[in-house]
Amino acid sequence: DWHSWAAIAVFVGAYALIISEKIHRVAAALGGAALMLAIGATDDESAFYSEHSGVDWNVIFLLMGMM
Repeated sequence: DWHSWAAIAVFVGAYALIISEKIHRVAAALGGAALMLAIGATDDESAFYSEHSGVDWNVIFLLMGMM
């Protein structure tokens, strides 16, 4: 499935930009998220909403730790 490979490429690209510090890490993360939505790797409901709790706390704490 090409969506999987495209998602992996976006993920690796965003991490490469964060590591190289060519652009600000927030811009790289937001750009990667926008690309994931644009290529159809995820939809807006599954990207921003969890039916169980409404928030994916693992991602929240991961992002807080990166900042």
